Amino acid sequence: QYADFWRDRAPETLAHYCHRSKDKPAFIAFTESPEKGARDIQTRLRPGVYLKRYFGDVLSDAEITHYARLHSMLSGETEYEIRFARTADEIEHVYTNGPASCMTESARHYATGGIHPVRVYGDSDLQCAYIEAESGYHDSPIMARALVWPERKVYGRVYPTPERYYDGSREEARAAQSALIRGLESLGYTRGEFEGATIRKIESRDYGHVMPYLDGVQSVSDCGDVFKITARGEYCATNTNGLLEDGAQCENCDDGYDPENGITVYTSRHGTQSWCEHCANNHAFYCHGNDETYADYIDSVEVDGQTYSLYYARENFYFCQHTREWNADGTTTVHITPTRTEEWCADALEDAFHCDGSCEWYACDAFTMVEVNGDTYEQSYAFLNGLLSKQDETESESA
Repeated sequence: QYADFWRDRAPETLAHYCHRSKDKPAFIAFTESPEKGARDIQTRLRPGVYLKRYFGDVLSDAEITHYARLHSMLSGETEYEIRFARTADEIEHVYTNGPASCMTESARHYATGGIHPVRVYGDSDLQCAYIEAESGYHDSPIMARALVWPERKVYGRVYPTPERYYDGSREEARAAQSALIRGLESLGYTRGEFEGATIRKIESRDYGHVMPYLDGVQSVSDCGDVFKITARGEYCATNTNGLLEDGAQCENCDDGYDPENGITVYTSRHGTQSWCEHCANNHAFYCHGNDETYADYIDSVEVDGQTYSLYYARENFYFCQHTREWNADGTTTVHITPTRTEEWCADALEDAFHCDGSCEWYACDAFTMVEVNGDTYEQSYAFLNGLLSKQDETESESA
């Protein structure tokens, strides 16, 4: 709905109130005409058929195929084979040919002497679940991936992370992420932590122990031949250079701290730092939407008495252009001039009226409301549809 081709379409197409069919998610449901809308009749079409019928003059066949495929992925209609990388070679291949993160560069990018950090996952308690398929958000062969602990049926953070992308690519990334989550959960997996899992110990002769940046629990303990992931570990696994660090240093105040008490803080849209508990408590805020902590210089909003990052709000809430506030309940399109509309929350609708004929809302200070046989109408609508005579309109304006 945010694509240019959709926003630029004529008002009658925007009035379709197009949405995914509740009964058949693989289809688009829409109100084909005002007459059918008045009778509460909706039409269902395949996404490709709908786009061809109403946007065939502005979209190419390739673009229509792209959007239809995206709808299929988001609706769960398309099923993918979930594969599991077990060896070090397989896991390195998945990372370097999959969704972007700090661990997806080639081995020479890291300070490990040519050893890729994710090789520590090979032949360990952890594996890498992935989908190998074409995707619209990047050109690599791996569409989505996630570390898993097969013994515990637990999966960690799922990549791609949609917030990294923009416009259509974000929706493609969200669809890829959702496809892997659906696949894993159909196999009995649930989202969780890897507390207690062991991974391989690999030592680079000249640089020290190799260790990737860990999501979730971010410290490890030395258990002889292996490292164990544990919140009480004596080593931090928060470096993005591929090496293990001894102890922890707050990236905000540079003081040392116990890794057990460290907090991951978002310092930009995608970047994080490891902060001590004091800095996190005094210079950051907690986002109730995604359970993440953000530096206090990141924009935040308040919705229903709880704090959220602006990044989260833009993706999950609604902004009222009349009250200039965010809310979780949605907005309604209101005509504020004959050629412009705004999105208003329910409270703001006190300054608007509903036209029973067009089923649309109009701002009270810009349009005139008239009453005919107990129903309310926007004056021009009533006149154009024969509900109001020219004399009635003149008298109404004079009044």
